[in-house]
Amino acid sequence: MFYPKLEGVSLEAHKATVEKLTKLAKRELKLGDEGIVKRSLRPEDLGLTGRWGFVVTSTSGYHTMVNAATISNTKFVSIEGVFYPKSDAQLITQLEVNRSGSIVRYWTIQGINFLEDQTVFFDDPVTIKQNDPVTIRGYNPTTSTNAAASPEEVVLIGTVVEKKGLTIND
Repeated sequence: MFYPKLEGVSLEAHKATVEKLTKLAKRELKLGDEGIVKRSLRPEDLGLTGRWGFVVTSTSGYHTMVNAATISNTKFVSIEGVFYPKSDAQLITQLEVNRSGSIVRYWTIQGINFLEDQTVFFDDPVTIKQNDPVTIRGYNPTTSTNAAASPEEVVLIGTVVEKKGLTIND
């Protein structure tokens, strides 16, 4: 299920997910609180260049948005929500998350672009450990596609817990 605000159930899911990532990072990297940093998910954390824009070439089926991106060593990632800043029909209405070769989540996101903030937060975030591959596919139920000049923006909202000093110092 998803929620239009980061409060209540979605806020508790976020807090639990960040705590889980923090414990994993501290244990696997053998660091204390002072050795790690928590920050927002960025496209490059999932192997993307630039913005959260996708050229959708598949019609009436799944389109690969993130293709077997391996999470960098010393990083632990969560995907906790989506921002879909489009004012007309969405090309992507469902997300499929595959972690380490297994499908771990399907999220229906149809219609979130018509919500007030065009944002949803999930009550079942996905966590991905360092060195794990992740593939994210979006379902396009239409016969429409888009061009590189006008990519479909599907902004993934999440958290990264990583070794301090690699990307951000504090």
